[in-house]
Amino acid sequence: QAWLKERPRFPASLGFSAASEGPSGAMAAPGPADSFDLLGLGAGELPAPEGLQHVPAAQSQDAVLCPPAAAPDAVGALHPDRSPPARQGATAGSDDHSSKADQLLPRDAGLRRFVVRCEGRWRVRSAPSLSSKVVGTVANGTVVIAKEELSESASSGARLTAPSGMCEGLAADSTSAQQATSAIGSLWVHVMRFEAQEPMGVSEIKRDAASGGYLYCLRRNALGYGLYEVGVEPLDGPLITLPENLSSELRSDAQRAAADKSEDVSLTWKLLGAAESVGRFFNSMSRADEGGISEDMKPQVRRRPEEVFEVRQREQLKKSAGTLKKATQKIISKAGASPDDALAGMPKEICRRFARLRSSMADTAKGMPLVAPQVDATPATTRTAGEGGVPDLERFVELLARLERTGGWPELGSELRQEVVSFSNKHAADLETHARGLGKASGVAERPVSFEGTAAGSPAQSTPSGGGLLPLLPPPPPPSSGVSTGRLI
Repeated sequence: QAWLKERPRFPASLGFSAASEGPSGAMAAPGPADSFDLLGLGAGELPAPEGLQHVPAAQSQDAVLCPPAAAPDAVGALHPDRSPPARQGATAGSDDHSSKADQLLPRDAGLRRFVVRCEGRWRVRSAPSLSSKVVGTVANGTVVIAKEELSESASSGARLTAPSGMCEGLAADSTSAQQATSAIGSLWVHVMRFEAQEPMGVSEIKRDAASGGYLYCLRRNALGYGLYEVGVEPLDGPLITLPENLSSELRSDAQRAAADKSEDVSLTWKLLGAAESVGRFFNSMSRADEGGISEDMKPQVRRRPEEVFEVRQREQLKKSAGTLKKATQKIISKAGASPDDALAGMPKEICRRFARLRSSMADTAKGMPLVAPQVDATPATTRTAGEGGVPDLERFVELLARLERTGGWPELGSELRQEVVSFSNKHAADLETHARGLGKASGVAERPVSFEGTAAGSPAQSTPSGGGLLPLLPPPPPPSSGVSTGRLI
């Protein structure tokens, strides 16, 4: 079979070489040249079946590689500091092509390797916007495998990706801040994976299903903190800020984020609104508005001070009038209707003050102006007819009952109100004591006179302890001794 002795020939640029063969050497005999060289490249021999490996084909610098971004093998080839796995039987020419492919793959595929430079933690968001939800954080020094997320402003800026030669120059000259700034092509990066360099370097990532579960990181903030590309931007030294077009885009995004209401701010406003509605509800239930009470009460206190304690004074006045009415009624009941002056025997000072109080209340009840009588310096005083008698006290009891029922009348001034309260507190007990004394005196007056009191035959006279005036006793009978009855010679 002649066709088994021939092997198909593939271009050498696809990564196959005839340097290594299998141990059996079954396919070692070369055959005639085939017509598979459709691209005009030189033909090469295939290795033995044992040396066949799935190695990505190396291309020239002018060729464009577009591997799938989500393939794990392609992502694993993004580390520029790692060399591709060694291939058995690879020639020197194929190694040169592979190294060039490894240098072009990260740039052409759009996946890059970044290192986080920040103070504290760097946020991971669910969308390329400052108003999006924060789904996690990463620490300083974390490696980020991502690709640039080109925006409209970045794409309209007509800034093309630098070729590999320029990238090599930037990596060699890492101290040039201007060149590193021009290497920043977008404001956001689409994250593929994180590589933590320390424990808890990457927090728990809670993907947002509403936004598709994608992860985004801000490339650089206004202070220069953010993601620095490995081999292109300096990983230490002074920070590099954004170019002018990206700075304006960042400011616009920040203004939009401040204008929009996030979920936390919305919840705060809801709580404040609920608290305000509850406060308005309780204010509507209150009978009077509390606003301005302190300002409105000051002029009222200056105009009429008695209104501050008006209710308390009225209750106290009613109580004092009731106490005086009871004490006066006791005096009237004990004195009876026969005596002209039921207050005889009361201390003069109390009697004068009680008389002035009765007279003042009687004048205000008639609507007459109050005229205080002039008190003479001499202790002797003249009494009007019926003053201190039972009729006078009965009129006073009627006024006290009216005062207890109504709390006063317009003609009753504040001074007279205070006098009623003061006299009741000080001398109500004295009036009750005088009433008890009148009761004892009336009991002694009604007792029959006894003529068997003394040895001389004079009847015993009892003096009431109350000190009241009693009617005169009958004269003693004539003595029964013979001396007194004998006729003078």
